[in-house]
Amino acid sequence: MSRIFEIRTIRPKDILSSNRVRANILNALKAVGEDATKIYFPMTVEHWEGKPPFKYTVRYAGGNINLSMFPYDNGSATINPATKKPDNNYMKWIWVNYGTKKRYAHMTPDWASKTSYPGVVGNNTSGRGKVAYVTRKIPPIVPGIKARRWDINLRKLLRPKMIRYLDEGIRKGLEPR
Repeated sequence: MSRIFEIRTIRPKDILSSNRVRANILNALKAVGEDATKIYFPMTVEHWEGKPPFKYTVRYAGGNINLSMFPYDNGSATINPATKKPDNNYMKWIWVNYGTKKRYAHMTPDWASKTSYPGVVGNNTSGRGKVAYVTRKIPPIVPGIKARRWDINLRKLLRPKMIRYLDEGIRKGLEPR
């Protein structure tokens, strides 16, 4: 009996390199992380006196690729003129991003938030006033901080750029050498 046709699987070692594709994807995510921490995250604290630094990490573990972007506490706090104590600018970002139930910082009567409503990345007003004092002894007479949810809004804002960068990275990784 003669063979009419034979099917063989050939692994395209010379054409396709999974390491090259992965490297290009990681480089694309690093580019998104750079843009986010240098351009977009700083927009959220544009007019703050003390600004937390932002950083990103890109990890590849167990087949999963992860991009994390966040403000971090580098230990350099500014001195709050009202309390004469260091302000934790990292925590200030966390409080404003996620909101709080109570507010212990009592503001001057002319206070106006720089972000007038959630869902905006950056400041849409110039803001006014300052912290008068901070105490936990007096019950808070004002409601907590309204959550701005910059993390969600930045994710939405960065999604098209990330898709474009990933698409380019995968395409470069699949190009023949």
